[in-house]
Amino acid sequence: NGLMLFTNASIPEIAVQGGSLTNNPFYDVEISGGKVYWAANPYILNNCKLNGTQFAGSSGYMHVEGICENVSNDYNESNTSTNANHYFGTFVLSGGTIELTAMEITVGSFRNTGGTVS
Repeated sequence: NGLMLFTNASIPEIAVQGGSLTNNPFYDVEISGGKVYWAANPYILNNCKLNGTQFAGSSGYMHVEGICENVSNDYNESNTSTNANHYFGTFVLSGGTIELTAMEITVGSFRNTGGTVS
């Protein structure tokens, strides 16, 4: 039930194998430097603050029960053939770009306070 803080300015790979509601979920996640490249499906029970994220593979997705805020950089899918559905209770785009061309998202609510949707 704590905060996982990722601060590396490069592109590290976070590999959470078998992530689900009952197996290896995160509670709060904050990425404060650079982009994070997810190799598996992160499941976040509370909130997530992003500084850009990329996903790998043909079925990767992100599931955030609470608020997911993208503050800068691009939130995108690195594999244009993916059809995975990303889920957010609330998605706030306060900076950067959310690139919807190669991914599907389901949101309870979406709020754009200073970013770009493409």
